[in-house]
Amino acid sequence: MGKKFYAIKAGVKPGIYTNWGEASAQVNGFKGAIYKGFETREEAEAFMEGEVSWGKKSEASSHTAKTPAKRPATAQMKNEQLPALVNTANSIGSDETGKGEIFRSLVVTAAWVRSDVVEELRDLGVKDSKAYHGNVKKLAEIGSALTGVLPSDTLDWTEVEEGLVTRSEGVIAVTVLLPNAKLESIHSADYNQDNILCDWHEKAITKLQKVLSEEGESCSYIVIDDFLAGMRSGKRGDKFTKLMKGIHEMPGEYECYMEMRADADYMAVSAASIISTYLEQKYLEHLSEVLLAEYGMDEVVPDGPINPSVRAFLKRLQANNAEKFFKDYGKTSYVK
Repeated sequence: MGKKFYAIKAGVKPGIYTNWGEASAQVNGFKGAIYKGFETREEAEAFMEGEVSWGKKSEASSHTAKTPAKRPATAQMKNEQLPALVNTANSIGSDETGKGEIFRSLVVTAAWVRSDVVEELRDLGVKDSKAYHGNVKKLAEIGSALTGVLPSDTLDWTEVEEGLVTRSEGVIAVTVLLPNAKLESIHSADYNQDNILCDWHEKAITKLQKVLSEEGESCSYIVIDDFLAGMRSGKRGDKFTKLMKGIHEMPGEYECYMEMRADADYMAVSAASIISTYLEQKYLEHLSEVLLAEYGMDEVVPDGPINPSVRAFLKRLQANNAEKFFKDYGKTSYVK
């Protein structure tokens, strides 16, 4: 991959950098940072001088290829202005589920939303998946519409581990699953949950970027729901820098942000949140089928962190000589 040029328009020391490590040091922890990666120095200089590349549909291609157009650069952007700007552009959002629940596996989705379907998605009810807590039927209805995966469909979960690509009108998503057994095998003091989340978000986003590139689609913004609690210094700052570097190594012109409560403010992140939770529900249904087929237990695998109902379920596994089910599919280190 050729050299990239990182234009830091608002940061500690604005300028053009060719090393992401140096460039990221100018924006980490800098509120309202404005920066972008480019393939050529000329494009980076144009950005610094007040012009920003903007995606525009080309009528010349049946694959809806994008050609660059220009718009004036904004002044240093306040965070509250960002959602309105992102939601009127083609954007990618990423979000995850399954961090603390005993039988849920980590599921990360990166979803691309085309700007002209944002209002349609709003009408559909796409918003932070937590709004549908307890309303499994409604969440499944929206998740199915976003992915084209019906509630009755059977998924190849090995494929989901590698990155399942789903599509609907104006939405392309990549979902990756990290099974609990693998999570337990790679987790350590040096490679903790933050590291894992960074790597799996990067995996979902970069695979989606490749899909978009192959299909001639554009992306002006990437927004990640902030799982690092706003930390941009110390060990978490190093992880943030590594994540951003991995994303910025992909070709294209886009701005990337990690925002708190992004699943409530950005349509692409809301879509990713819904898709992650919907496919997680299907995974739990799959585990219940495994439990019946392999151990003869006709039970619904519980959803949630360690609690009395989960502990009661674990006792029933033990009584039915099915402890191996927990070892194979649960977060064993979470239970003491």
